[in-house]
Amino acid sequence: MTIILKDFNSQLLTLAAGIAVAKTLESFGVRSKIKWPNDILIEGKKVAGILAEKHKDFVLLGIGVNLENEIPEEIKDLATNVRGVKREEFLLAFLEILEEEFKKNKENILKDWRDYECTLGKKVSVDDELVGVAADIDDDGFLILEVDGRRERITAGTLRFLE
Repeated sequence: MTIILKDFNSQLLTLAAGIAVAKTLESFGVRSKIKWPNDILIEGKKVAGILAEKHKDFVLLGIGVNLENEIPEEIKDLATNVRGVKREEFLLAFLEILEEEFKKNKENILKDWRDYECTLGKKVSVDDELVGVAADIDDDGFLILEVDGRRERITAGTLRFLE
């Protein structure tokens, strides 16, 4: 699905949407975790992804959730799906929860994100170039990576767990 929003911080939007996906899955009895910044995992496998793109005064929020679909054999060790949840039911629940997340201030979004995250404290690589420990997220929702005794602010990139 894609949702079009006007005037919203796209980084915090990604975090809020991740929280909403995790809470929606939880409402159907499925516990998930958020891998910074935009992947939702169940037992370490990706079940959903989020992408926010800014276009002029709008943000396009794209969200894909694997519900009832077949996972190709070649990616079964990386991806999973949720069975028994109808798309329409998920969508209605998600939109209601997302609306509540959008009403929260930045501090509460960051706090809620920490309740679902599975990234902090892990050794990771960013774009297969920068390697360090995911130390924290800053007040804007960007990742703080500890690399050789210094802290790097990561604003975007493909994050991969190394341990």
